[in-house]
Amino acid sequence: MDRSFEPLITFVGYARNDNYGGNFLDKLALTIRTLASQASDFRVAVEYLIVEWNPPQDTAALRDVLPADIQNPYFRCAVVTAPPLYHTGFLGADIKGFHPSRALNVGYRRAAGQFVSPLSSDVVLSDALFGYIAKHGLDDGKVYRLDRCDVDAAALPPDGAAPEPRAVWLNGLAEKVVTRHENHGMQVSELYGVMPLHTNACGDFTLAPRAIWHQIRGVPEDCPVTCLDIDSIALHAMVHLGLEEQVLPEDCMLFKFSHAKAGYRQKVRAVRHGWRKYLEKIINFIVPGKSNKATLRGVCNVPLREMNGMGFACDSFERNFVLRVKKWRWFGSECKLNARDWGLADVELEKTTI
Repeated sequence: MDRSFEPLITFVGYARNDNYGGNFLDKLALTIRTLASQASDFRVAVEYLIVEWNPPQDTAALRDVLPADIQNPYFRCAVVTAPPLYHTGFLGADIKGFHPSRALNVGYRRAAGQFVSPLSSDVVLSDALFGYIAKHGLDDGKVYRLDRCDVDAAALPPDGAAPEPRAVWLNGLAEKVVTRHENHGMQVSELYGVMPLHTNACGDFTLAPRAIWHQIRGVPEDCPVTCLDIDSIALHAMVHLGLEEQVLPEDCMLFKFSHAKAGYRQKVRAVRHGWRKYLEKIINFIVPGKSNKATLRGVCNVPLREMNGMGFACDSFERNFVLRVKKWRWFGSECKLNARDWGLADVELEKTTI
């Protein structure tokens, strides 16, 4: 790798060659090729760091199947491989091959960019975003957010080819949006008594200085493979420590190709059984104020949640997220989300530049 390459932005993705969601390699190739062309056209230095987490033993390594024609003076793509041994020991590890927070932290820890954001392997960014960055630059006192826009998987080009002209194709995607994940921060704030931040789909894009990712120590990784709320927790930690949230203009969008099969959608449902069901009803009935209700539900950990296909319950949203971020405000916590060795800091992992 060219040691002189100093990216402004590192986008961190995680993946494994198991065809998750269908057309996996085509989606990943499209993400890479589109990023490469945008970085070059707008002269924004970008690193795309893909963490190959727990790679399957019966398929090719990602470094051997990714497009090899994408390097240019403004773009680098690399794969960091975390072997299967680091996936063991977590609740649900035998059911799901990913541990998203652990994988992301491996990337955040090794990112070279001045600014770092997660970026999934089945998305593309609007040209307007790169135009904004090229014109305005990035402020190390801010964390940048935008809306995720879901488009039908049928809009995915064949074989992961990036259509030309790119601008025309991206404008066409904007007309095929099925769901736009807009900023619901005020509603969340009114319901739970937390800061009104744009947490909706923030796991797809939260662009912040690399230094703040290191200061908060990534996203929470001591959790089951479901990794619920991790990105929202990180966003709140950043703002609690002094960063200003900057919600980007409406035309700065992230397009995500929806999964072809409903079975891949990781829906989460509330679990209300036994005494917890009645305790939640009592809290909601007798405690005044929405924020107070949410706080007490967090203390009592109701209602629990379950992700489809997992078969085990996780802490409530109020316990895992609401109570945690409220404690920062009450007690002035430093917001350290992990131990000092977060992101497998002491492990030498194989890194391959594509």
